Amino acid sequence: MKVLIAICFLLLLGASGCEKKTEPVPVGEMNEYRDPGYGFKIHYPIEWKQLGTTGKAVFAKSQEVLNRLQDPRTGEPGGAVTVEVIRYQGKPFPDILQAAKDDMKQSNFQLNR
Repeated sequence: MKVLIAICFLLLLGASGCEKKTEPVPVGEMNEYRDPGYGFKIHYPIEWKQLGTTGKAVFAKSQEVLNRLQDPRTGEPGGAVTVEVIRYQGKPFPDILQAAKDDMKQSNFQLNR
């Protein structure tokens, strides 16, 4: 019985080591964005566009990608990155987080827990 348990343990241990490792996707050449109002900077893929405003930088391949993120029936598939400055102003973190969620919901984002 002990031998059977040991064999099962070794099989499980060996199977967990057989996971297929995925290689990272090469990013390629990057542009640098520096926010004119707050001075933060971020690198983004050269083929993407900066579509945001001061304090809220939005990067995507095109406006059509952003359209699809807001309404899946339109636009073209793709991803986007948003970097936003949120003023602390002495508010507790849960209040800041809730305000950010409310803003995203107003923009028709679907938030999952």
